[in-house]
Amino acid sequence: MGKSKTLMTRIALMLVIIAVIAGSIWGYYYFRDWTKRYRSELDTFFGKDNWEFLSEESLDSHRLKKPRIRNNDTPPVEPGPAKFQNWYIQHSNKSDEQEVWKITNHVYKLNKNSHFILSSKRLSAKQALIMELMEISFQVAGDEVKQKILQSTLSEEETNVFDV
Repeated sequence: MGKSKTLMTRIALMLVIIAVIAGSIWGYYYFRDWTKRYRSELDTFFGKDNWEFLSEESLDSHRLKKPRIRNNDTPPVEPGPAKFQNWYIQHSNKSDEQEVWKITNHVYKLNKNSHFILSSKRLSAKQALIMELMEISFQVAGDEVKQKILQSTLSEEETNVFDV
């Protein structure tokens, strides 16, 4: 009876450890990918089932600095560039034309690097996403103003002077 209980305890402990490791890996990828983490916000902004994730790219930022770990025997090293992600999302606009927009976490990471963790100026990931969506809204509104107002009153050459 004692050996089987010990064996069952070991098996249960191993299962718990495996579950914790698997959950940590899943959580890392889930919270890193804004298209999965903030799916409901993107559904609200673009329209449910009106957008799809196309691709993701990870780029080096020369404004972000990743600290280098060193031991006491090595000379100090300049920190290298840190990574940020761009996500490309395709959706149908009001005219049923397909558009591709880029959402990035670069501003979020810059803000996170420059403000202390308890600072009121530090953005959350959701606030940074909302800022990205506001930028898309401004671009869409600017394009509509250019098409509906400026192009009807000005020539094409004069319209191209304005960056709305």
